[in-house]
Amino acid sequence: MDYSVFISKVNYHIMTNNVKPTQIIRAKKTEGNPLVYLLNTFWTNRKIFYRVILSEIRKQYAGSYLGIIWIFLFPILFMSVYSLAFISILKTQSANQPVEQLVLVIFSGLMPFIAFSESFSRAAGAFISHKSLIKSATFNIELMPVIEVLLGQITGLVGMLLLLFCGIIFGYVSIKCLLFFPFWLMYTLFLVGLSWIIATIGLFVRDIQRIIPSIILIMMMISPIGYITRFLPVELKFINYFNPLSYYIHSFQGIIIQSVDLEFSQLIISCCISILLFLLGAISIVTFKKSMLNAL
Repeated sequence: MDYSVFISKVNYHIMTNNVKPTQIIRAKKTEGNPLVYLLNTFWTNRKIFYRVILSEIRKQYAGSYLGIIWIFLFPILFMSVYSLAFISILKTQSANQPVEQLVLVIFSGLMPFIAFSESFSRAAGAFISHKSLIKSATFNIELMPVIEVLLGQITGLVGMLLLLFCGIIFGYVSIKCLLFFPFWLMYTLFLVGLSWIIATIGLFVRDIQRIIPSIILIMMMISPIGYITRFLPVELKFINYFNPLSYYIHSFQGIIIQSVDLEFSQLIISCCISILLFLLGAISIVTFKKSMLNAL
């Protein structure tokens, strides 16, 4: 990925705002607490962080006639095609459940998984792909995986918002939907923590990028995307206990769909996983920062 345009924008921002490069590029070092250091890094680089996200979104759709409209158009087309397929296949198998509700169950699990798969695959090579930008000292290495997470979850987030809209139209959404945005924030913390860890491992063990697609495929097969966990046979339920994605997917299904029970135990477990993995990721990225810079 070519970041020459972004680097020139950083230099332009420095000159036009009459600030020192270190005020933008490098956060003040905070001894001791990695979380405090990362929060300080985010705050110091917030303007450039925001600009690089917008720059990457524009670059992703540059040259297309519809441009940034594809952010909304692709999830609509994706869900429309799959919905037609699901309805034609499931219409004879859903006597006890409306087909529209079954489609909502599937997509309310599939969209968070798409956000996971995109973020996971992009994070594995985050440092290697951005080597030139990191070596030019124009952006903190800690923020690279976060950028990939935010870019990777666009399709999933837009798709979930479309699901909320469809659920309101068909009358399948309840007051529980107010939990969606706070819970998506917790899901983002989970993805950021995971991305920090995977990006760190991926820099030292380059082979991990080769096995990421297989890991994603396995996670898709064992995650409750097309079913609700309470309908699983007893002998298979242990899979969901050890799959962190199952807690998030089932919680999203409960938040989006009125008839699906929202188990607060799974909601609490999901939040605990998010906080724990975010802290572990923060510790790993700060601890191995010097080693990563030397490895690039």
